[in-house]
Amino acid sequence: MSRRGRGGAFSNFNVFSSQSLRLVLMLMFSIFLFICSLEGVKESFKLIFSEWQSSLLSLIQANTAPIISLALGMLTTALVQSSSAVIAATMVSMSGMVAGGLPLAAAIKFGVPMVLGANIGTTITNTIVAFGVKRGMTTEEFKSTIPGVIVDDVYEALTISLFFTLELVTGFLSNIVIGLGNFYTEALKLQDLFAMFNKTVIDIMVS
Repeated sequence: MSRRGRGGAFSNFNVFSSQSLRLVLMLMFSIFLFICSLEGVKESFKLIFSEWQSSLLSLIQANTAPIISLALGMLTTALVQSSSAVIAATMVSMSGMVAGGLPLAAAIKFGVPMVLGANIGTTITNTIVAFGVKRGMTTEEFKSTIPGVIVDDVYEALTISLFFTLELVTGFLSNIVIGLGNFYTEALKLQDLFAMFNKTVIDIMVS
């Protein structure tokens, strides 16, 4: 049996070659910058919450807070075009506020709708891409592409609407997150492990 092509796309990838080494170093440097940015966001929101504690508390604990959070997630993701970045920033910013004195339950209830909004924001990318490549398509190709885009957008909107309604009425997702957090910290005793990782690996990379 012929073994030609064994290894696939990485068969010609030599880690010790100059070009491959540059790619590995760029990847490591990018991860380092990403971790630094997340730590910066966390410390920034910690300072912001300590300065404007009363205003932020009134915003996060207001009756309209879930709707505001959902809209923020949608708008931010539509601008950044990366739901992963928005979700990571949401988690880090909420943890920074909790470190500054915000109740954990309030932070989770404000962060969950923002994550849902981020998932809606990603559907805007489909429409942008479809209309962006319209010039390179024929009319028939464009007409056959748009229905798929619309189906995906409608599916995402209906799914997020369902979960957002459940969260708004019953706090379904927030309660799951809080329950899992309590399970990890109390039953599995992972809080010390996470704290040790944060105080060693991340601090060493950032400092």
